[in-house]
Amino acid sequence: MLRLLGVYFILTISLLHGAVDQTPEDNKYNVREWIAINEQIIQILHRAEAAFAAGDYTEAVDNYAQILKLNSNDLKARDAYQQALKAKNLAELIQNEYQFSNYQDALSSLKELQQLNPQDRNFQDYFIKFIFKAG
Repeated sequence: MLRLLGVYFILTISLLHGAVDQTPEDNKYNVREWIAINEQIIQILHRAEAAFAAGDYTEAVDNYAQILKLNSNDLKARDAYQQALKAKNLAELIQNEYQFSNYQDALSSLKELQQLNPQDRNFQDYFIKFIFKAG
């Protein structure tokens, strides 16, 4: 009975988070395999979201890619993957601009990254560093 309630809880959370976009029939999985895959997706999703929030875009991209390998029809994971990839590319651009003393461009790119991910914990450190260099 407890296992059944746990399965129900996991499926409910999966549906709320958009992790479950397919039924067992779509994937030709049996119910146990489907549940196991969705449990795995939820764990990876939590890691991906935490990495994105922390500004670890490489880790976020890698985790979202793992989700898409497990369920290529997950539209929310696909959108999150694209957002993380954009953030990763912006972060790399910021580093290059800073390295080549293009501080105004780096600051502009940093503001774009901040709009994309207001939770990025590195934003304030970068911002202070760039303000002093650009000013």
